[in-house]
Amino acid sequence: MLRLHLTVADLARVVVRAVPDPLLEAQYAMRALRGGTDERLRRRYHRLVDHGLGGALRPALCLVSVYGYTPDFLTPVTGHHGDLDAGIEAVRATPRHRLRADLAGVRDTAYSRRLADGDPAALTALTRGLRTAYEAFVAPEADQAARRIAAERAARVRDLTEEGLHRMLGSLCRDIVWRPPVLELTCPVDSGDGDLHLGGRGIVLQPTFVGRDAMITAGADGPLVLSYPVADPAEGAADGAVADGLADALGRTRSRVLAAVRYGATTSQIAGRLGISAASASEHARVLRRARLVTTRRLGPATLHTLTPLGHALLDGHI
Repeated sequence: MLRLHLTVADLARVVVRAVPDPLLEAQYAMRALRGGTDERLRRRYHRLVDHGLGGALRPALCLVSVYGYTPDFLTPVTGHHGDLDAGIEAVRATPRHRLRADLAGVRDTAYSRRLADGDPAALTALTRGLRTAYEAFVAPEADQAARRIAAERAARVRDLTEEGLHRMLGSLCRDIVWRPPVLELTCPVDSGDGDLHLGGRGIVLQPTFVGRDAMITAGADGPLVLSYPVADPAEGAADGAVADGLADALGRTRSRVLAAVRYGATTSQIAGRLGISAASASEHARVLRRARLVTTRRLGPATLHTLTPLGHALLDGHI
């Protein structure tokens, strides 16, 4: 277990990102590929090999560990804001001293030594591998990832404004436990077990669409990035008897709308997730709002729907 100790200064600098981090998503995909846990990714990898691109992926894939150490410079903490090209350029521009420090923890090979020395050809091979990983494993679902992460960010904002920081940090995912002033990561992480005192550097919460567990990334300076998996809004309702009971009471489509709103969703997001028209999604949300299960507010040009405490209690089977 890794324990992150947050000071008042750290809590004042908590940021939740609203867009996917392309390189982080690519790293999660490569971890899953190496772990053999995702058949869909394996099929995409075999298609890469069939098209002669397996070699292009290898320089990046060989640096990624399933649960062990993966160099932090592969996912730059600042400077790219969800832009793949900018992120890749940040990797390419990593100072030589940082390359040597980060690569000291990986298996020693001729390639890793060339990379640690800042060899331009080795860096080009690495950045090509990162781009290949993104395009093969992440890009096919980029739009869905963007929608889910935007919804997750909206849910965190709702938690913060309506129930406070304690609620926001206490409901990130099952791998993260908030025991003020400590965030405990119960899943295996690259940094291993122990205590990490942030000392005022701040923390960035980065939702991930591809990832299935929490992970931390620490730059040479600046905030620590804590990535965590977003929940599937369409799977929000409790399974089994509770889900069946909701469907009986509300109707199957309306109960699915309620589940889709668990983490915040716009009318168009509800429609897209459930395969219904925007007009139908709006009408279901209106009925749920009248029943005081959902609240609705304008968010720019869109309409954002979130659950009320009563809606959460009903969805979780507490009433």
